[in-house]
Order: sequence, then structure tokens, then C-alpha cells
Amino acid sequence: MPTSIDVRVEKGIKNLMRRSLSIWPGRCEQLLESSLSFYVGAEFLRTGFAVIQEFPVNSTNRVDLVAFERKSKTLVLLESKRFWSIHGPADPNALLRDIARIKRIATKGLSVWCSDGKRALSVKRAFGVALGSVSGRNPKATQKNLERAEKALNRKATGFLGDVHPDGTYAVLRRVWEIDLGEAR
Repeated sequence: MPTSIDVRVEKGIKNLMRRSLSIWPGRCEQLLESSLSFYVGAEFLRTGFAVIQEFPVNSTNRVDLVAFERKSKTLVLLESKRFWSIHGPADPNALLRDIARIKRIATKGLSVWCSDGKRALSVKRAFGVALGSVSGRNPKATQKNLERAEKALNRKATGFLGDVHPDGTYAVLRRVWEIDLGEAR
């Protein structure tokens, strides 16, 4: 059964797909990777979360998007990556490494700057979100690249779902999971 986090992520991706019908950049996967985080983040904002993109975990480490809902103390850590694209293959292991990194960051806790100074964020529930964009020169190539990415990812981290843009040249793989905060606390 999908969680409210799954629903928000899916709505953000569907919004990107639907709204981009009038202003689609066509085969520019760098723009699409950042747009993924933007549209999913906008859905979290719309539903009451505070959202920061490129959240600094330390001086050299960032998370693409962090969303936090104060009342429920729910934390979401999101990473987006590009996979096979019109410019050649990308490494799906990069997203698998991000999945492990998200878990480490969530279980250690995030230090945040608040109006009353720097402190650890009080979290009751945490979720990880991994998004991967796939593109191709045409719908057939995109489908082939999507199948390759799903196969590579699901070998090591099951549960990825795919959404394909109406023009067929772009798709998104997504995975949402709850992080067990008791492991490190």
C-alpha cells in the first residue's frame, strides 16, 4: 500500500509530465534531472513540507532535496540521477550508492540551522526517495534504456516503478522507502 510520501512523489512526477507538454526541452537530460527534484519538491511544498534543494550535510556532501514536515516530524531525503541517455550510458550504481548514503544520513540525523541556533532535527519517520531519468532519441530507444536501467537497479534494490513521458523520449524510475531510524539510535 503506497504511503502519502509515495503519492506525493508520484504526483510530482506526473505534474512534470503533464505540464511539460507545453514546454518540453527535448532531449536535454540535465535540465530534466533538476526538474525532477523541482516538481517533486513543489508537491511537498504544496502539502505543507519545508523544502531545501542541495541540502548541505557537511562541507562536501549534499542531498538533492530534503523535505521536512514539522507537525508529524517526517523527513524525506531525495536523490535524482540520469541513466542511459542520448549521450550514452550512465552508471545506475551511482543511484544505488545514493540509496545507501541516504540511509546513513537519515540514521545519523541532520544538523540544521534554525531561528534559535544550530541543532539536530527531531525526526519520527524518515523516507528515502531515489529518482532516475532515462531518455532516448525516440520512444523505442527510451524503452530499451528504461528496461536496461530497471534490470540493473532491481538486481540490487527492488521496488523501482517507471513513468514514461507522453512523447516517449523520457522516463522516470522512482523508488520510495521508509528508513528504519532505530538502527543507529
